[in-house]
Amino acid sequence: MTSQNNRNDKLDLATAFLELLSAPSAVESVGVTGLEAKLRGLYDAAASTWQPIQLREQDFLVALASKVSGRTELLSALESIDCAEIFLACACARGDEAAIRLFEERYFSVIRPALVRMGASDATIDDVKQILRDKLFTCEPGSAAKILGYAGQGELQGLVRVSAVRWTLHEFRKQKREVPLPEDVEHMTTAAGPEMQVLKAQHRIAFKTAFENALGQLSSQERNVLRLRHVRGISAERIADMYGVHRATATRWVGKIYEKVFNKTRRALSKTLAVEPSELDDVLSLVESQLELSIQRLLQSEVTGVDSQTTE
Repeated sequence: MTSQNNRNDKLDLATAFLELLSAPSAVESVGVTGLEAKLRGLYDAAASTWQPIQLREQDFLVALASKVSGRTELLSALESIDCAEIFLACACARGDEAAIRLFEERYFSVIRPALVRMGASDATIDDVKQILRDKLFTCEPGSAAKILGYAGQGELQGLVRVSAVRWTLHEFRKQKREVPLPEDVEHMTTAAGPEMQVLKAQHRIAFKTAFENALGQLSSQERNVLRLRHVRGISAERIADMYGVHRATATRWVGKIYEKVFNKTRRALSKTLAVEPSELDDVLSLVESQLELSIQRLLQSEVTGVDSQTTE
C-alpha cells in the first residue's frame, strides 16, 4: 500500500504541470511517468543547490511552466532551462529573506568591481544595489516580481551587472558627469541600450514561441513568398512574374507579411512577458530590428530539414 501511495504522489507533479500548460498532447512522446521523473529530478536538484531554502513544488511548477509554454519538444525545453535560477527567483519573489541574501551573495558580487572601474562612489554603489532590489524583488499587488521574468536562462549575473552599469550611467548623466568606461563595460552600453545585450537571452523562449506561432499562422502563399524572397534570394520582380502580378504588388505583399508577423508576435509577447511597458518597448524594438533575419533563419532551417530528409 505504501509503494502504491508513493507512486501516486509522484504522478501529481506531472499532472499539476500539465494542467498549468493546458497542453496534455505535449507529452505524448514522453508519457506522464517520464515527465514526472524529469520534473522531480529538476526540482530536487534545484532545491539541493539552494539548501536550506524551502519552496513549494507548485510555485516552482508555475514558474517553470511559464518558460516552456507553447514548446512542442517538452523534455528538450525543460533541459534548456536553468532550474536553479527558477527555484531561487521564486523564493525571492515570495519575499524569502534568506533567498534574497543568497541571491545577493551569488549575483550582486559583480556590481562593485564594475562600478568601481567607472569611478562610482560607495554611496552610489549602495544606491544602485537598492534600486536593483526594488526592481527585481518587489511588485504591485496582482503582478509578478520581475525576477521571475528574468530567471531561467543562466543570464542572471549578466543581467545584474548590465543593470547596475545602466543605473550608474543614468546617475552620471543626471550629474552631467562624463566618465570613460573600461572596455569590458563599454561593450554593454551600445546605442541599443545596455540591457539590449541580454534581452535576447532573457526572453529567448518567449520570442521563439511567439515568432514561430506567428509564422505558423501565415497562409501557404504567404510563407512561400517569404521563402522565395529570403531563402531562394528571388527578387520581388521575379516573384511578381511567378504570380502574375505587378512588381509593386509583390513588394507590398512582402511588406504586409512582415507587418502581419510582427503584429502577431507583438501581441503574443505583450500577453506573456511580465515586464514594464518601457522594457516591452525594448523587446519589441529588438524583434522589429531582427525580423527579417529571424524569418530567413527559420525558413532556411525548414528547407534544410526537408532537403536532408529527401537525401536520406
